[in-house]
Amino acid sequence: MSLSGRIFVSEIKFETQNAAIDQMRHFGGRLASLLRANALAGYRVVAITQPDDFEEEGIDRGIVESITGGRLPATYISLTFDLDEHSPDDDEIGSLLSGSGMGLALSYPSQAE
Repeated sequence: MSLSGRIFVSEIKFETQNAAIDQMRHFGGRLASLLRANALAGYRVVAITQPDDFEEEGIDRGIVESITGGRLPATYISLTFDLDEHSPDDDEIGSLLSGSGMGLALSYPSQAE
């Protein structure tokens, strides 16, 4: 199995913590459907509302801050693909994230490999 992943972080400024939580729920529902449709191997969606969430959720603060500049709340999405079965460039995933205010923070293995 050859795995690939993408991490996305919200680029938009949320007015409230609930706005980030609402976005997390929206993406969670949509990604659950894509997982059931076998468009990806796994996902994780987290609303980061306070600094303690980084440690509690095991999220690299630097990855998030590369997009947010340290601003919270933020939404974090991690997608995992089995390259033998899924494409990280799937059109459905692209359309879900397009125009959503989510920025690509990390791609692994790196796109240069």
